[in-house]
Amino acid sequence: MKKIQKVVIISGSSRGIGLGLAKKFLKKNYKVLINSRNFVELNNVYKDLKKKFPSRVLMVCGDISKRSTLKEIEKNILIKWNRIDILIANAGDISNKKTNNKSWLINKNFITSKKFIDFFYRYLIKTEGSIILISSIAALIETKAQIGYTISKKLVNTYGKKLSVKLAQYNINVNIVAPGNIYFKNGNWFDKLKKDPKIINKYIKDNVPMNKFGSVNDITCLCLFLGSDESNFLTGQIIAVDGGQSIKFN
Repeated sequence: MKKIQKVVIISGSSRGIGLGLAKKFLKKNYKVLINSRNFVELNNVYKDLKKKFPSRVLMVCGDISKRSTLKEIEKNILIKWNRIDILIANAGDISNKKTNNKSWLINKNFITSKKFIDFFYRYLIKTEGSIILISSIAALIETKAQIGYTISKKLVNTYGKKLSVKLAQYNINVNIVAPGNIYFKNGNWFDKLKKDPKIINKYIKDNVPMNKFGSVNDITCLCLFLGSDESNFLTGQIIAVDGGQSIKFN
C-alpha cells in the first residue's frame, strides 16, 4: 500500500523560520503550500522550490487575516491535493517600524494566526491532523520585546492550549513552539549582531545557559516531529527552543 503524502500549509513561509519549515517538510516528502504577503519574495522562493519539488509545492500570496486569501488557499489546495494534514501558523511581525501600536502587533501575531487556524481546522478532523503555532519565549519570560508583541504571543499560547482541549476528541494535536534567540540571515538577531556584536554576544552569554544562538533547523526539526504520527499523544504543550533561557529566568 502506497504511503499517503501529507499536506502542510505554512503561513509566513517566504523567509526565515517559515521558509526553513517549507524546505524541511518538502525534503521529508510532504506536500507544502507556502504563503506570504510579499509576492516578489514568495514567488522567488516558489520558483526555487518548484525546481526541486515540482509536484509537491503550491503558493498563494496574500494576507491570511483576510477571508479572500483563506478562500484562495482552500480552493488551490483542495483542487490539487484534496486534503489538509498539518497547519503551521508562523506569520507575524516582531515590530512595526512606523508605530509601536499594541493593537497592530496583536492583530499581526495573534488575530492573523487565529483566523487562519479557525478557518482550516475542520479539514483536520478527517485526517486526524496536527496544528503548530509559532509563539515566542517573550510570552514565557520578561524580555525587551514590545509589549504588544508579548501580549500577542501570550494570546497565541492561551488560544493554542484551549484549542488543544477542544480538538482532542477528534485526535487532532495542537502544540505551541516558542523560539528563543534564533539566528538566520537578514533576521532580527542577524541585524542586531551586525549592528553591535559586543553587546549582543554579552546578552547571549548572560541570558542563555547554552551560550549560543539557536538555528532555524532547531525549530524545523521539532515541528517535523510534532506533525508526525510519532507525536500522536502529545498535545496542548508549549515547547521552548531557547538554549535554557526560559528555565533560567522562570
